[in-house]
Amino acid sequence: MKNTIRITLFSLLVLAFAPSQAGDIAIQDAWIPEAPPTAKVLACYLTIENHSKASVMLESAASDDFGAVEIHASEMHDGMMHMRKEHHLHIDANSSLKLEPGGYHLMLMDKKRPLKAGDHVDIELHFSNDESIHVKAEVRK
Repeated sequence: MKNTIRITLFSLLVLAFAPSQAGDIAIQDAWIPEAPPTAKVLACYLTIENHSKASVMLESAASDDFGAVEIHASEMHDGMMHMRKEHHLHIDANSSLKLEPGGYHLMLMDKKRPLKAGDHVDIELHFSNDESIHVKAEVRK
């Protein structure tokens, strides 16, 4: 009985930390910074790995927990941070692209439910090679 529980717990841990992958694209470390409960807009950061011999583009994203998900870039101009909507993100063959604070990110708009540290948000990413990848992003402090 103890071995069954241990095997089940180990399997759940492996699945919880396994990268999201479909075909030649893998997603690592998807996370959302915790925001005040009244915040309607949040950001999501992650790393996209392209293991194929051809470049791909992240063309769109969607989540049932938000009214809209857009691809954005943060840039510093004249001492002020600005955001710009991107129509897609290009990921070269056999390379990766990190979406991180101060750079590219997914802008999650019109939050539909309260989120706190430890919660998970399901996000669907759509790529130019017709791959779609389901990601579970963890809300972190």
